[in-house]
Amino acid sequence: MKKVLSLLLGFVLTCSYVCAEPDSGVFWPSGESADSSNLYLEVFGSGILPAYKYHNEKTKLTTVGGGINFGFGYNYGGWLFGLNYGFNDADLKDKDGSLNMHELFFNCRRVLTDESISFFPEWLELVPGFGFGANIGKLPGVNEDKYSAGLLAKLSLELALRPGTERFAPYIGADYNFVYSKKTYDGLASYPRITFGYRLYPVEGKAKEIPAPSISSSILPAVGFTPDGDGVNDILTIKNTTSNLKGKPESWTVEVMDQKNEVVKSWSGAGKLNDIEWDGTTISGEPLFSSETYSIKTSIVPSEKERLRLNQDLVTETSSFKTGVLMEEIIPQKQWKIVVNTIYFDANAASFNKLTDIQSLANKETLDTIAKQVLELSTDIHIEVQGYANNVSNTEEENINELIPLSQDRADAIKAELIKRGLKEENLTAIGKGGENPLAKWEDKDHWWKNRRVEFVVTR
Repeated sequence: MKKVLSLLLGFVLTCSYVCAEPDSGVFWPSGESADSSNLYLEVFGSGILPAYKYHNEKTKLTTVGGGINFGFGYNYGGWLFGLNYGFNDADLKDKDGSLNMHELFFNCRRVLTDESISFFPEWLELVPGFGFGANIGKLPGVNEDKYSAGLLAKLSLELALRPGTERFAPYIGADYNFVYSKKTYDGLASYPRITFGYRLYPVEGKAKEIPAPSISSSILPAVGFTPDGDGVNDILTIKNTTSNLKGKPESWTVEVMDQKNEVVKSWSGAGKLNDIEWDGTTISGEPLFSSETYSIKTSIVPSEKERLRLNQDLVTETSSFKTGVLMEEIIPQKQWKIVVNTIYFDANAASFNKLTDIQSLANKETLDTIAKQVLELSTDIHIEVQGYANNVSNTEEENINELIPLSQDRADAIKAELIKRGLKEENLTAIGKGGENPLAKWEDKDHWWKNRRVEFVVTR
């Protein structure tokens, strides 16, 4: 028996560095279909520590011993359901002879890896479990040296390293056993064991299609983010969750981009992808535009092991959010500025006749919101509507002859729209600024779009 146990222990220790066992990553897998490749055979040896019985007082029965167990079962998404038979032999403490025990028990165990518990290292596998069944024991000098059946209950914990195949799982563990038998132990007895064994999955399953990894982004608020310090929707929360990605990513990046895919804000890190709270500050220091749609691109570089499994080096997801009307405070409680570059006009005109339905709806939502927010401040408030354009030629001639007249007409058109929405005409002023106060320099052609805008200066 000792030679067999020694060989089995050495075999387990050697193989534990190259083997692993599947874990679904969820507490209870749904939609798991029966698959013969999930059937396993099991054998483990044990070193038995002193056994005690508890009739009247705690009494030590044995010193040490050993045993061997065989079993079979089914792995249901990381849940191991099995039936085991074992034989144990332990030397008695105060006299010659040994305690012989046969066990027949059902057990339930759960394979836990970093798929289930995020802070576990990738190489660690933990398998807690419990079992119950029958213990048929024979104790010299008791019950005429006959075997007597008792009730058996056990708690177990196994540990394995897991950088390899999922068809063979060696482990080292421990269990604690409780036996109730009036004939053998005059009641309750217990014994702990050190175990070492392996589970073999003899049936090779069909190659399974690896589901594509994905990222799901939740953005709050998705509409109406207004980081202007008024205490309402000043913070944007970005929550990302992943599917079909095992282990912790090697690295990740989250980028906020404007309508021209220019990055205005970014975050990066290694390991678990964290939730992000953003106050609207940008890389350039410029405030966000009002009523503007921004995109958020999340990129994950999986671990090296996952890249090999998926044959994919990068996983990305793009989502979006829309800002509300940001009222940038110029003079505390006195003056504010609203900057919008998504009020649409007909080309080279101040009319709205040729807009698409989407553009017309966007204009309506923007102007409705501006009018509503201004009226909430006061019904007797002054608004200066300033129209701006981009000076393509960078000449005074273009500015005077084309841009100032066009921007004036467009400012007048916006003023008329605000009057329709309940603002008093005497409280409104329209000014065409042309190419004045450009947000992007003439040399910076990629950002000329920022110069085409409407600003509302609100004074109480």
